[in-house]
Amino acid sequence: MPNSKDSNFKLALQGTNSGLWDLNLVTMEVYFSPEWKSMLGYEDSDLENSFATWQNLMHPDDKERSETFLSEFLGGVRSQFKIEFRLKEKSGDFRWILSQAAPTFNDQGKMIQLTGIHIDIQEQKVKNLIFEQIIKTIGEVFWMMDPITHRMVYISPAYENIWGRSCESLYQNPESYIEGIHPDDRSRIAEKIRKQLDQKYDVDYRVLRPDGTIRWVNDRSYTVRDSNQKILNVVGVATDITSQKEALNEIEELRVKAFSHSKMAALGEMAGGVAHEINNPLTIIYGNVSTMKKILSTNSTPDIEKLAHLCERIEVTALRISKIIKGLKSFSRSGETVEKEIFKITDLYNETESMCGEKFKSHGTKITFSGSQDLTAYGNLIQVEQVLINLINNAFDAIRYFPNPWINVTAIEKNQDFIEIRVTDCGNGIPKEIASKMMEPFYTTKEVGKGTGLGLSISQGIITDHGGSLTIDDQAPNTTFVVVLPKKKVLETPVSK
Repeated sequence: MPNSKDSNFKLALQGTNSGLWDLNLVTMEVYFSPEWKSMLGYEDSDLENSFATWQNLMHPDDKERSETFLSEFLGGVRSQFKIEFRLKEKSGDFRWILSQAAPTFNDQGKMIQLTGIHIDIQEQKVKNLIFEQIIKTIGEVFWMMDPITHRMVYISPAYENIWGRSCESLYQNPESYIEGIHPDDRSRIAEKIRKQLDQKYDVDYRVLRPDGTIRWVNDRSYTVRDSNQKILNVVGVATDITSQKEALNEIEELRVKAFSHSKMAALGEMAGGVAHEINNPLTIIYGNVSTMKKILSTNSTPDIEKLAHLCERIEVTALRISKIIKGLKSFSRSGETVEKEIFKITDLYNETESMCGEKFKSHGTKITFSGSQDLTAYGNLIQVEQVLINLINNAFDAIRYFPNPWINVTAIEKNQDFIEIRVTDCGNGIPKEIASKMMEPFYTTKEVGKGTGLGLSISQGIITDHGGSLTIDDQAPNTTFVVVLPKKKVLETPVSK
C-alpha cells in the first residue's frame, strides 16, 4: 500500500489535480492519499481512512449507482473499473470525480486489493453539462458520425422533435437514420453521406415521420481532424427548414399568379394593336372579294388568271389573320407547364412583330429586328416572346412622345454557349438610382393605373429560369435592355452579367 515515504508516487501526483486511494479486500483497510483529500478541500487529518468516509462523501443521487458498480466489479460482472460520481467538498459543494482502479490478485487468482486514482473532472463536466443544456434548448440537431462505418455515434435531443423517433432507437438501429428519410430522397442522400469525406456535404431533403407527416431538413457536415490531418470524426448540424420551404412554395404560387396577371395585362395592351393587325387584312380580303364580284358580274368570260391571283391574295391574307389569332391563343396560355426546346430567333421576331408591329406603326414608332438568320436559342418560345413584348412595350411607353421614336431589337452570338438580344430605344438611358430598382417587384415609373410594376420582375424571373439573365446596359448611349439566353439546355447556374 502506498505511504508517505513513497516520494516517487507523490511526485507523480503533484500538479495533476488527482489523488490515490487503495482498498485492501482482505482486511477492508482503506487508504486515501493527502492529495485525494486536498482536491476536496480537506486537510489530511480531517478525514478518516475508511470505507465509510467514501460512502458519506458520496452525492445521494450517485450513491446507489456507485455501490452497485463496485459490487458488480468485485463480482466479475464488470471487467473495467471506471466510473464518474460526485463527492462532497469541505465547503459543502459537490465535485465531479473520475475514479479508475486496477486489481491485484494472489497466487490463487483471487482479487485481494484495488489500487485507484481519483481525477478532478469538475471543469470538464460543467462544460459538458452546459453544452447539453444548450443543445436541448435549440432546434438544430447536432450529430456525430464514425468516418469509417458511417454510423451515428451521437445525436442531440432535437432529433426526436424533427424525425419523430427517439435517440435511443437510433443508437440501437443506426440504419434508422437513413430509413427516416423520404423514399424519393433516400438513395441520393445515402450516396452523399458516403462521399461526404471527399466533397462538401450541404443538402436539403425530406424526413418521413412515423405518423406520415413530412419535414424538410437542411443537413451539413464538417470533418474533425488531428494535427496530422487524419479524420477523427464527422460532425454535422441538421436544421428544420419546413417553414422556409412552405414559404417558398407560397411565393412560387404567387409568382405563377403574377405571371398570369402580367401576361393578361400585356395581352390587354396589345388588343388595340391587334385590332389593327386584323382589320387591315380584312380590308384587303373585302376589297379582293368586291373586285371578284365585279369581274364576274360584268364579264361573260371572266379573266381566270386575274381571279386566281385575287384568290391567292385572299388566301395569304387569311393565313396572316390565322397566324395572329394563333399567336394570341398561345400567348394567353397559363404557362404553368413550361416546355423548352431550341427555337429560331427569326421565329421569335416574327411572332413578336405580328403581335405588336401594327400598333407601333399606327403610332409612328419605327421598330426594326436584326440578327443572323441562323441564330437559335434554347427555351420556351412563348415565354421569351412575353419578355420581348414586355421590353418593347415598356420602350414604346417611354418614347411614344419623342420626335421620330424608334426601337431596335438586335440578336448576336455572345459566345459558344449563349446568345444576346439587345432591346434599344431612342431614350437617353435610365438614371442609376432608378435602374437599380427596376427589377424589384411592384416598382414602376409609369403613372398610376398604367403599370403594376411586375413586368420586369417577372421577365427577369422567366429568363433566370431559362439559365440566362436580364440586365440594363448602363454603358450604352441609349436605353438598352440585354437578354442573355442559352443556345442549348444548361444545368449550371444562370450566366452572370
